[in-house]
Amino acid sequence: MKFLMPIKCPKCKADCREDDSQTYVCPSCGHEEPTDYGKVRTFLEAEGNSSAMIISRATGVSIGKINSFLRNGRLEIPEESDVFIGCRRCGINIRYGQYCPECANTLKKELQGEFDLSTVGAVPKKSSGRMQFMTKEKMMDKA
Repeated sequence: MKFLMPIKCPKCKADCREDDSQTYVCPSCGHEEPTDYGKVRTFLEAEGNSSAMIISRATGVSIGKINSFLRNGRLEIPEESDVFIGCRRCGINIRYGQYCPECANTLKKELQGEFDLSTVGAVPKKSSGRMQFMTKEKMMDKA
């Protein structure tokens, strides 16, 4: 998953590239720097299960970023935890993700039944980089 922002190498100031989801590597000097996810994962592997507050304090990774890892399914809360995140639809406790299985199934059914196909755009064959108006002919072809 390549969505991390590039960072500057602390040694030579070159732009580092993401080697994997856990490490940035400097193409100039070879220095490796952990990503936020890499810091959290390394901490959990060394220390075991911990709260978001403890992880944040130990790694310097914000609680918001840790919650993002939970919501994206990159981290999960252990079964025996006293604290969980809530389903975005009904609020029931979940260990990771955005929706509980029941709400996910409900949303899937709702989207299948009520999805408005007129909101689906066309994928460009080539791009001129300019916006244009829809002509009546193009609108008829779309329908």
